Amino acid sequence: IWGKEDINQALGKDEAIQRRHPKLWLTSEAILLRLLHSSVYNISEVEKENIALKARLFVQGKSFEEARKILEASHCLIIAGNPGIGKSTLAEMLCLYYIDREFEIIKISGDVREGIEVDSHTGKQIFYYDDFLGQGYIPELSKNEDQIIIDFAGKIRLSHSKRFILTTREYMLEEAKMRRRRLDEEMPIEKITIDLEKYSKFDRAH
Repeated sequence: IWGKEDINQALGKDEAIQRRHPKLWLTSEAILLRLLHSSVYNISEVEKENIALKARLFVQGKSFEEARKILEASHCLIIAGNPGIGKSTLAEMLCLYYIDREFEIIKISGDVREGIEVDSHTGKQIFYYDDFLGQGYIPELSKNEDQIIIDFAGKIRLSHSKRFILTTREYMLEEAKMRRRRLDEEMPIEKITIDLEKYSKFDRAH
């Protein structure tokens, strides 16, 4: 015999049923979030599929374990390094590690507000912000985004069900710290720098 609580709990685990019955939407935070922010979720789903394809070619070096330990301890991580060194690949494989542990990936493609808008509060989520300072020679952040990133990271650090990964080029990060002092003084995110020295000869050959 199922009571009301049992039925609600079962429905909460099956979004397909909820989507087929619009009357259930008003009581479902998950469905309402997906309706209001469908582009973020669609981009994230594509990213999840792309990461799965890349996993076949990934060579796990010591940087992976170092980065994973930082994420487990502080929940937030900046991966920095020169272009083409493997920052994004490392970040994506860390995302896959958490996806395998039932985390939902949220790919931030515009600015960090996208992550804030789809924060489920209770669900397990990993937020991935690739090249958060842009890809040019001058750091690109929207108005007050540096403070919003700092505040969002501070919240993530206190949550056991959230993770936050950002990637950027090393020189861009240093330039951004000089231009916006609070990124240097207040950023509550640990950094790992990827360079060739972290790849053994065997890793490079593989």
